[in-house]
Amino acid sequence: MVTPAFAEDGPASVPSLTIGSAAPSLDIEHWVQNGNGAFDPVTTFVKDHVYVVEFWATWCGPCVASLPHLAALQEEYTDKQVQIISITAEDPKTVDDFLDREVRGEDEKTYRELTAAYCLTSDPDRSCDTDYMEAAEQRGIPTAFIVGKDGHIEWIGHPMSMDEPLASIVNSTWDRERFATEFEQLKRVRQAYNTGLRGKAVDAIESLRDLAATTELDSVKNSIQQAISQIQKKLTIDSLKSSEPSLAELEQQLAAADTRELFRIVGQIGQLLTRERKAIVKYDEVVSTMLGGLEKRFNGENNDQMIAKIYANAARLADSPERGAARIEEFLKTYDGPASPLLKHVADSLRNSASGDAESDETVVTVSGLEF
Repeated sequence: MVTPAFAEDGPASVPSLTIGSAAPSLDIEHWVQNGNGAFDPVTTFVKDHVYVVEFWATWCGPCVASLPHLAALQEEYTDKQVQIISITAEDPKTVDDFLDREVRGEDEKTYRELTAAYCLTSDPDRSCDTDYMEAAEQRGIPTAFIVGKDGHIEWIGHPMSMDEPLASIVNSTWDRERFATEFEQLKRVRQAYNTGLRGKAVDAIESLRDLAATTELDSVKNSIQQAISQIQKKLTIDSLKSSEPSLAELEQQLAAADTRELFRIVGQIGQLLTRERKAIVKYDEVVSTMLGGLEKRFNGENNDQMIAKIYANAARLADSPERGAARIEEFLKTYDGPASPLLKHVADSLRNSASGDAESDETVVTVSGLEF
């Protein structure tokens, strides 16, 4: 139901606007679009109607990417007393100039045509931003607030995630109390996560595990697992600069990660090793551990090709091209799978690089698709 977003939060506090709060009235300066005349400007919320109050900006990529979805939702719910109102703090001219741009991927349609389905507004004095975003301690856009049939806040989140909540609210099957609990617990997860990133990792992980032991919500448990994993990953990567790096933890993370996370972990380590080579006391051991962890991930299946691309870049981190090539060649003595030709090509490229062939190093990058 809720996609965890580990954004930067400030110190823990009690917001003045949250799930179950009465929705503040709207004081919007400029109504730019009105659903092709279907909607009147809104100040107070009408009973038995549902409203989506969404905050966006023309410069915000995710906001612009959400516009087609908002238009589609409005068209779906227009006859069900649902009104979508998007608010930007930008001035009307900025909005007007944006609306004349062509929709990405649709050369013959402008954003003016796209957003005509719902209410697009401009509020440069930021009064609505103060009453909603600041009051609810929401620091990122796009953010949507769903105002229910009784004029209270039912849901807060990313507009791309509101389909299910909106349907339930319209159908009067929404469990506001349950979501209020979920919303507050996810806020605690975000706060603990940010605490962990700021240097208090042990305290943060302990706090997250305490919450995991008490919550009954699967969405919260999943977010806790993600937060702990990311904090531990940061700890491991930070430890690589110490005299006794956490190589065992690195091995465990490489073993447990799915392919996408494997890509991220190795990419982050690669960037660290590239930028701070002199600061890594046990550079060779770190590279060797990383390569060993990747070698254990080859299983003769199709995903060997992706792992091989990650492995190719990791091999380039060896102290010399010769050592990188030698490591791959040693591995090929025990591995004969789908990625064997690719790995042999990478080893040959490293050998050529060592002999002064300038084009070979670029070949490795092209093959791997992952640069450090």
